[in-house]
Amino acid sequence: MAESQTHPIVIIGAGIVGSSLAKHLARRGRPVTLIDRDIGTTLPGSTGHAPGFVGQLNEIATLTTLAKRSVADYKTVPGGFAPVGGLEVAYSKPAEERLSSRKHLAESYGLPSRLITSREAVDLAREFVKEDMSAALLFESDGTANPQAIALHDRAEAQRHGASLLEADVVGIQKEHGAVTGVQTSQGLIPASQVVLATGIWARQLSPSLPVHPVAHPYTHSAPRPTRSPSPFVRWPEHHVYARDHGEYDGIGSYDHPAISVDAADLGKDAYGSWEPSFDQVLSKAYSLVPSTTSFTDSKPFNGLFSTTPDNLPVAGDLGEGLFCAVAVWVTHAGGVAELLSRVIAGEKLSEEDQKLLAEISPARFEGQDEQELRRKSLRSYNDIYNTDS
Repeated sequence: MAESQTHPIVIIGAGIVGSSLAKHLARRGRPVTLIDRDIGTTLPGSTGHAPGFVGQLNEIATLTTLAKRSVADYKTVPGGFAPVGGLEVAYSKPAEERLSSRKHLAESYGLPSRLITSREAVDLAREFVKEDMSAALLFESDGTANPQAIALHDRAEAQRHGASLLEADVVGIQKEHGAVTGVQTSQGLIPASQVVLATGIWARQLSPSLPVHPVAHPYTHSAPRPTRSPSPFVRWPEHHVYARDHGEYDGIGSYDHPAISVDAADLGKDAYGSWEPSFDQVLSKAYSLVPSTTSFTDSKPFNGLFSTTPDNLPVAGDLGEGLFCAVAVWVTHAGGVAELLSRVIAGEKLSEEDQKLLAEISPARFEGQDEQELRRKSLRSYNDIYNTDS
């Protein structure tokens, strides 16, 4: 048997995308080793704090397709996806017109949506929505994912099909004659036929040329409160704010602030950054959008780090000589990206649609571009992370 068949595919990073990739490859009968510094239930990367909003519609067609595929995948996971719907609200005429435009776009993608009255919006999400809005758009097939449950389920599914899990720190990638031969870890050398970086905010530590830039982001959980009937998650696109019901508490976050880059040297062992004092005012403005009856007193704010890219697309594909990556992948798209990449790594023939998808998210799209300009574009993309301002 050839060495490439006896040595495993090593996936570095056991968050939602790495675990999903391990599942898909293991199901295809490929030998897989999934490595993470914490292979338990803690999930130290961005998956561990991701709020789990899944809005499928995006101005970028590739992201809409990947989101729809991800939802289909998450629905197969017990407790993985709740189809509660997604609600976007507007407070101005331009924002109202934008919602109308997005409704037409949703129709073109086959995503059910409808413009509703302010009264209907309040009835659907009274804990988050005020009656003084001018318009609201409901995306009926959107919902909330449980990233932690999905990742743990997919790991278990990968193991059921023969994958190995290893808790270790990765020191480096071993190459011979330019080709990947293994992964150096705190537990020793793991021989590998292929290596996949699913390392999130730590991507540049193992591949410095990747244009993936960690940023700071404020989110908060309210104090615990009694559970209530499920409601749609809510976005205020013109204010760059979003909120959701987490079951026993509420959550709210905001992109309404200048992007704050986090240097690779400042990254710790988890995807939580130190609190930025300016975030107090950012969240205070966000609280003003919800009814006064929804309390964020005694809330638990945190700085959840995640990755941005120059064009708001994931970076996934072949880096050459047996090295692949799947980084800067949001929960919204992780299932779709992982399934697509698994077929690439397995050497399967792709349809024309999938070849186009792969080209759109390939790391090769940035070749030859100035590194500093790519960084500037990545930080600029933060304030329109959902691509709703196009």
